[in-house]
Amino acid sequence: MNRCMSLILSVTFIVALCSGCMDYKSITTIDSVKESFLPSYIGTNSDEVSNVSALIKQLPGGETFKKINVQGEYVRITYGYSQGAIPDGQIDNYWFGKPSTLSETFLYNAIYEAILIPNAKAYEVIVDNRRFEVSKEEMQAWLQQHFPDFPENLYNGKEVNHFLMKHQQDIQQLVQTPSVRKAFFSCHPITKF
Repeated sequence: MNRCMSLILSVTFIVALCSGCMDYKSITTIDSVKESFLPSYIGTNSDEVSNVSALIKQLPGGETFKKINVQGEYVRITYGYSQGAIPDGQIDNYWFGKPSTLSETFLYNAIYEAILIPNAKAYEVIVDNRRFEVSKEEMQAWLQQHFPDFPENLYNGKEVNHFLMKHQQDIQQLVQTPSVRKAFFSCHPITKF
C-alpha cells in the first residue's frame, strides 16, 4: 500500500510538473485576435499611455510587449523578452519562426494603431534588431487607397466602429496577401540596426 501510494504521488508530481512546464501563455496571432475589444479604443490619444499599452497588448504579439514611448505624439513600441509567462525561445519563434509573421504583424498593428490612435504623428515598432516606422499621413493615405469608405473623422466612434465591423476580415486578408505586403514594405521598409 505504501509503495502504491508512493507511485501514485510520483506520477501525480510528474504530471503536475509537465503541465506546469507547458502552461505558458500563448502569443496572439492575427488569426486569434478578438476584435470585440477594438471599439473601446476608438479615439485613443497617444499621450494616454495606459490605454495605448492596453491596446498594444490586445493586438498580435501583444504578449511580447516590452515598453512604450509616446513622447511628441510618436507611438514607439518595443517587443521582446521581459519577465513574464512567455519564454524567450517562444518569443523568438513567434516573431522569426515564419518569414511572414514579422511583416504581417507590423502592418496589421500599424493599421489598427492608425485607426484607433488618430492623433499620433507616427508609429514605430522595434523587435530585436529590426525597426519599422510609418507616419500617420502615410498610413491613412494607404488605408484610403484600399478602403474608399475609410472614415474622415477617426474620433467619430459610430463611423469608426461601423468601418471596423465591416472591414475586419478585409484587413486581415489584405495583411496576409504577400503582394500587398511587398508593395507596402518597399515604400516603408523594415530595417536592421
